[in-house]
Amino acid sequence: MEYWLNDAVARVAGRKKLHFPFAEEWKDLKTSPNYPPLEKAFPDLVDFIWKDIQPCRDTNLHLWAATSLCNFNKHNDFVPITTVTSFENFYVRVGTNVIKTAEIGWQADGPMTLVRSTQGPIAMEQNFQVTTDITFPKGAVFEDQPVIPTLLQMLRVVSKAVEALDKFLKPNL
Repeated sequence: MEYWLNDAVARVAGRKKLHFPFAEEWKDLKTSPNYPPLEKAFPDLVDFIWKDIQPCRDTNLHLWAATSLCNFNKHNDFVPITTVTSFENFYVRVGTNVIKTAEIGWQADGPMTLVRSTQGPIAMEQNFQVTTDITFPKGAVFEDQPVIPTLLQMLRVVSKAVEALDKFLKPNL
């Protein structure tokens, strides 16, 4: 959204570095830090964003999540995730230890060793099944939600918003 906004602003007025407005609640959008400068420069556009796009947590959660990502997350570690892996019909012997059906979860942005042996080979029987769920961690906007479907929904919502903004902007170009 930020890239779209700055490209549009540069095409219309040659000005750069405005930020796309967003807020937790729609009632607070006009007082968010990025709203007044955009309103001053492009009142029609900001009115359209306020009425039709509504990039707020309480009115458009997926778009709000995309617009509210901090710069670090936008350019680096986009989503901290948790992975839960379930093993069915699983039988592993490491020395005298045996692991049977298990469910293991960990923060997926770090290393995790499932089974390791320093005293000999690991024996594994066949016909086991592995299921992996990748979800957002506790405390995230989409807590415990599956990552891929949620990101796809965010993509659809952002694309729809950009298309609406493009349609709004075309008569002004």
